[in-house]
Amino acid sequence: MRPDLFQPVDLDDLTYGEHLIVWAFRTLAKGRTCAIVRKAFEHGCGDQANAAFTAMQVFVQQLSVVGRRPIDHAPPGCPTVMRDELVLLRLFAAAQDRDPARFAAHFRWLAASPPDPTAQRAATFVAAALIAHGQRLSSPDAVEPATRSRLDHRSHLAPRCGPERLFEGEQLLLWMVRQWVIARVTCESPRARLAAVADRYGAPRSATCVAMLMMAIEEHVKRPLCILHPDCPGYARDEQHIITACGVSPAEPDLAARLLEGLVIAPDVVAVMARVVNASLAREGFILPVRLDDTPRPPTPPNLCAHPTLH
Repeated sequence: MRPDLFQPVDLDDLTYGEHLIVWAFRTLAKGRTCAIVRKAFEHGCGDQANAAFTAMQVFVQQLSVVGRRPIDHAPPGCPTVMRDELVLLRLFAAAQDRDPARFAAHFRWLAASPPDPTAQRAATFVAAALIAHGQRLSSPDAVEPATRSRLDHRSHLAPRCGPERLFEGEQLLLWMVRQWVIARVTCESPRARLAAVADRYGAPRSATCVAMLMMAIEEHVKRPLCILHPDCPGYARDEQHIITACGVSPAEPDLAARLLEGLVIAPDVVAVMARVVNASLAREGFILPVRLDDTPRPPTPPNLCAHPTLH
């Protein structure tokens, strides 16, 4: 089972291990201890059932302690799996795959806070107990070899836009942002221009989301923005802030807002749209990297700050 975050999922579509995690999380989140859930752990984890159930309790408790937002979960008997519950399944799948980067990303989504070491150890124990007894969780967001080739910035699936070191998704997003501004300057329809880009690169949903992002920026813009020509190999500072904010928005929404606060008067509103753009690009195969403060960024030539703006 490979759950899609954009589509409703039924409990019957889950594997036994996935069903067990969702069921246990719902029960423990309500502050209950159910004998049936304990029995299910015996079936799924064998002789490690008691320890795995205790670890699951620790995980839920730590998530409630460090979490900065309410987690959307259904009552124990609901047949529909909520989006946050799907993210929870991906978190445990990342723990089974021993992929700390994916685990951290999903934990930040759920808790809106950095990963908690105690919660991570607890989740890893539950995941290991499940896999030791044949309960393998699906990994829909694991980067497979075929997908890795799409992440190579030398790929020609996306337009060559900006510095060569940018990822494919960043180049496509930068290209669409620049095309939007060109359409404004030439009095064309920005939506029609982005639709043409979408047809060319197979990203219709992303083109629509980028249009919404740019309309939000225009509505709340503080000052003229420096946006370069689509064929320019440079990377203006304003462009860097927009693209980087879209990349970090799922993991660090506060950082995304800080990146945008120099550009718009309502950075939180625009950061929400940046998160939508990120999810849309990821679904269409164009993944944006999370470039945090300690990650080197492409250098900006000194003269770009004084470059005539197009917007």
